[in-house]
Amino acid sequence: TGSIVFYEAPQRLGSFLADAADVFGADRDAVVLRELTKLHETHLRGVLGDLKSAVDETAPRGEIVVVIAPASSEAGDVDDGAILSALEDTVAEMGVARASKQVANALGVPRSRVYELALTLGGRNLASADETHDD
Repeated sequence: TGSIVFYEAPQRLGSFLADAADVFGADRDAVVLRELTKLHETHLRGVLGDLKSAVDETAPRGEIVVVIAPASSEAGDVDDGAILSALEDTVAEMGVARASKQVANALGVPRSRVYELALTLGGRNLASADETHDD
């Protein structure tokens, strides 16, 4: 539960930030650093959702480092039971991937955590469906 550091090529930075916003949440704090520890070092701070558009406008060159801040303490306060409860209706309607994304954004928790819980929920639903077919 610390910061995450990525080294990225400038030509892939926009797509990386879009993917990071999907995985970690568009409101997750981050900083994009260019030419770190060098004379012309620059940095751009913001949330992942906003950084992509800012980077697309500037088209950075050089060595790029992206530091993504830890999830807020509020996200850690959401227990698995609350996540599973939110997932129960949405998984049946829209599938595991889309439901995970929606619930993660709504609760402000990492999508990977919600996705893992959605898979366990899907397994329980499949098991109970199998039991009803055996009767």
